[in-house]
Amino acid sequence: MNYVFLNVAIFFLAITSLLAQPAIQWEKTIGGPNGAFLSYSQQTADGGYILGGSASNGTGYDKSDPGSGASDYWIAKLDADGRKEWDYAFGGPGQDQLITMQQTSDGGYILGGHSNSDAGGDKSEDCRGGSNEGYVYPDYWIIKISANGVKEWDKTLGSNGEDLLRSLQQTSDGGYIVSGSSSSSAGFDKTTAKLGLYDLWVVKLNADGSKLWDKSYGRPGTLHSGGYIRQIGNGGYILAGTINYFQSDDMPDYKVFSLSSDGSIQWEKSYGGSGSDNATSIIETKDSGYLVGGTSNTNADGDKSGESLPIDGSTSRLSDYWILKLNVSGKIQWEKTIGGASYDAGGYIDGSSSLSSLSLTSDGGYLVGGSSSAQAGRSKTENNKGTASYGTTDYWIVKISELGNKEWDKTIGGNRSDQLTYIHQTTDGGFFLTGRSGSNASGDKTEDNRTGNEFSSDGWVIKLASENPLPVNLTSFVVEKEFTSTMLSWTTTSETNNDHFEVQYSTDAKAWNLLAMINAAEESTKSKTYQFTHVNPANGDNFYRLKMVDTDGTFTYSKKEHLKFNQGISVSVYPNPVTETIHLQAADWSKVKGLQILNNQGKALYSSGNKPSQDINARSLEPGLYFIKVTLSDGTETTRKIVLGQ
Repeated sequence: MNYVFLNVAIFFLAITSLLAQPAIQWEKTIGGPNGAFLSYSQQTADGGYILGGSASNGTGYDKSDPGSGASDYWIAKLDADGRKEWDYAFGGPGQDQLITMQQTSDGGYILGGHSNSDAGGDKSEDCRGGSNEGYVYPDYWIIKISANGVKEWDKTLGSNGEDLLRSLQQTSDGGYIVSGSSSSSAGFDKTTAKLGLYDLWVVKLNADGSKLWDKSYGRPGTLHSGGYIRQIGNGGYILAGTINYFQSDDMPDYKVFSLSSDGSIQWEKSYGGSGSDNATSIIETKDSGYLVGGTSNTNADGDKSGESLPIDGSTSRLSDYWILKLNVSGKIQWEKTIGGASYDAGGYIDGSSSLSSLSLTSDGGYLVGGSSSAQAGRSKTENNKGTASYGTTDYWIVKISELGNKEWDKTIGGNRSDQLTYIHQTTDGGFFLTGRSGSNASGDKTEDNRTGNEFSSDGWVIKLASENPLPVNLTSFVVEKEFTSTMLSWTTTSETNNDHFEVQYSTDAKAWNLLAMINAAEESTKSKTYQFTHVNPANGDNFYRLKMVDTDGTFTYSKKEHLKFNQGISVSVYPNPVTETIHLQAADWSKVKGLQILNNQGKALYSSGNKPSQDINARSLEPGLYFIKVTLSDGTETTRKIVLGQ
């Protein structure tokens, strides 16, 4: 059972076989003052998200760790609602670019990318690569950190050429599989000879980062790029990249290798047409086959049945997403071309789409994500949202069924270029999008570019709701202070098989306690409001959430809400009961900025202004119960009860 909790209405298409397009639950711009790029994300065991990418040095905005070089690995941990919990930078004195990461079985994280830094900062080994006209060739750089962001070890892998890491995964034996492309000859960490101009290079590491084996895959006269690897169910690996033959009549093709557990080739196949076909992602499917995706501008020929759009007056074509479903032996079961319409982008034709991510969905289908400058048409239902005259891209995601049929697509963007790098489904049935953005607040984006430079970018993450209809439509969940208590209220506009609500409470948003169980309407098509009062909130942080429990025992949670009570300054009121004069006392009265006397309906009968006295004449008040509300200099409030006698 999947629930979605939104403060907006969601309208589902009628008289159509397509599922509803998911709505944005929240989105967040994340970065520092000098630019950031997010390349990967993962939902973590606590329901939050780990983000990984690269950022320029310096601190400000969301970046609290200055780093060590010009560009460093940068990771940030968000809670389930997108609030930042912590961030760390890792780097050496040179350029370090994080490509991928993963939460590991011990609760920590493994980080992978490439670096041309020598030893220094967080880097323990010198760069292996040589240089060419001032450019220092990078190596693979792997870092293992704890759950709290403390570095446990790091490993540099490379030789005398350029070694570009693209993929990293923890394996079933607790070690790691690393892959990318390499122009290096044998030497240092690379034991296999150089086969082509660039080869795919795979390294197997033990749990402590020591190397177990490495293998190169290529052929003379070719260039292999990419190197996206996944461990598969039989303990082996599936590896995808692009092969470029450098022949006028033979353009780049997808290249897929099936490998045994020791890296031996079981089979290898190429897929493509007469144009340029570049593989950028591969996953194992539930039937033990594979889904490989990338970007293609090939006409309908070779292995490709769908045409990419020709550009008028040119032999070139616009690029589209191209998806292939392979069986366990690498035979094509189906393939799909997914793209939009072209347009004149200020003197040149634009409308290309570039795939960056594939993922499985819980219903057996697939999510395809990337960036697109295309307008509505063909597979695309929404226009490009950018307004910059030089052409822009948006996030573009497409949901396809197990057989490759499109179910829905969604374009998300601001006024400039926004590039999606990774997408995955979340445990509540929604979706999480990660990438970079140069846009200011516009379109779907609510926050400006941090850098103030239209050519620089920040990270941009987006949480989408589930695509499914809503058994419970929760239109609001509000927590508010009422004197020294917390008033919780929530409203539903429809309920189906909804048994009860559990009001849950925490002081750290990690360990949750049950406050109350509220019976639900079970079946309702009308607006219904529920309330609960927490009479003893803690001094400090207080977190609240709802657990919606269905009649069959399945459940889901609302988003968390937060209140902070500050009783740090003790204010005493005496005598109590009082007859003539109310006296107030505090250790530091200068921090008291306002006083009010409220009746038991909450109406203010007395206000002190911004110079409160410690003595208040109460002769004009009728006998009864009153509340003294004290406002402190930091904006927090505390309330005391007092009884006025005869």
